[in-house]
Amino acid sequence: MVTQFAQVQAGDFHVDATLIQGNCLDTTVFAKGDVVFLDPTDDTWKQALTTTTAKRFGVAFDAAASTPGAAKRPRVIVHGHAIVVAGGAIGPHNRVKPGGTNGRVIEFVEATDAFNTVVGTYAGPASNSEVPATERAGGSQILAAATNDKIWVELT
Repeated sequence: MVTQFAQVQAGDFHVDATLIQGNCLDTTVFAKGDVVFLDPTDDTWKQALTTTTAKRFGVAFDAAASTPGAAKRPRVIVHGHAIVVAGGAIGPHNRVKPGGTNGRVIEFVEATDAFNTVVGTYAGPASNSEVPATERAGGSQILAAATNDKIWVELT
């Protein structure tokens, strides 16, 4: 018997993930797999910018295109493990924040970054549909991520 896995992509999630369906402005644009945030000024989901702080973060499961006059309700991963794209180098098991490029993540710097920018924790490379074995006993070592790598992030 042969088991074939589809290639993973940003916006995929693990079975432990929680998705919600949220509101989005008709002019909002983000791609599947982008880090997004819930804007408290209008309670809508938007693409996380490299400067976004003090927000509730998630990962877009659905893309949002600019559709003037249309009501949009994209699904967003708000808890558990999701695949995103690294916007820079990230060390094993480090926290991540929005950065590098809008919608992506970079390593959170403990000594200088504000804790209200934490999206989650880097859990390893996203080479298949399973969270890396280091999440389980007896797993292998997680290596650092580089710019444009697809990675698992455990959302906080």
